[in-house]
Amino acid sequence: MSDPALPEAASSTGPRFDDAVRSVVEGFQTSVAAFEQLLQEVPPDAYTPGEWQVIENTATEMEALIDQVQLEYDVAAYDSQAWYEIMQDLPKVTRMLGDTMLLMRDAQARLTGR
Repeated sequence: MSDPALPEAASSTGPRFDDAVRSVVEGFQTSVAAFEQLLQEVPPDAYTPGEWQVIENTATEMEALIDQVQLEYDVAAYDSQAWYEIMQDLPKVTRMLGDTMLLMRDAQARLTGR
């Protein structure tokens, strides 16, 4: 008979690691697609110089992260620790993309008069 005071098995306490990785990657891909769509929809002259600088910085960070994650992904075949690094990096840039997209949506609203 099992003791009700003991925690349940670890597999029932949260998502499996591969499911968590998949979720983080999908969230990142969704954010990148939304970022790129806003770049297409809102002309550069709709942004203030400061806003445009934030957008350029975010794009640069995103490119660097994609390169880094690709390298970590290649390394993960030999070193499982690389997956943990991927899991730390992607959410940071996903949040940065989200913050930048708020700024972009504000510029879009100014442009359309909303």
